[in-house]
Amino acid sequence: MTKSNLQKLEEQVRQIESGTRPKNKISLLGRGIRYLSMREHSEGEIRKKLHPYAENEEDLETVINQLKIKNFLSNERFSESLVHRKAQNFGNQLLAQELKKHDLEPEIISKHISDLKKSEPQRAYEVWLKKFGTIATEPKDLAKQIRFLVSRGFNQELVYRIVRGKTLEDSN
Repeated sequence: MTKSNLQKLEEQVRQIESGTRPKNKISLLGRGIRYLSMREHSEGEIRKKLHPYAENEEDLETVINQLKIKNFLSNERFSESLVHRKAQNFGNQLLAQELKKHDLEPEIISKHISDLKKSEPQRAYEVWLKKFGTIATEPKDLAKQIRFLVSRGFNQELVYRIVRGKTLEDSN
């Protein structure tokens, strides 16, 4: 005889109220795989997320190494994902800062930033065009546009060229 859904629900409520509900124990490796199945994470992020569940540092290191060996965890893949998600709206300075925040190797950071240098003027112009679209006539509006683009991590010289209405090909 099977229990109805109502009976199952009532039983679960009783267990929760009495504190006897069995806890689902997920292995450390299972947790890591679950986190990585949702999105790419850096090694540092996974380490921070798994640390509270690890019994000791050796277990944590073993799981991290297993995830790397199985190619589930990759700092290179994480950095590509992060740059792909954010490059459209942010400048190289902010992207470099974000990559450094995740404790990635300097080689990975410099590779991605050098790849993005060519596209930064076009990206900055598109961000400016989407937000403002017209050249500021008032000093207050000009300052607002400059602050916006600089806060997005774009180079100041590039920002000044864009807000003054110079084309991307103009050198001065």
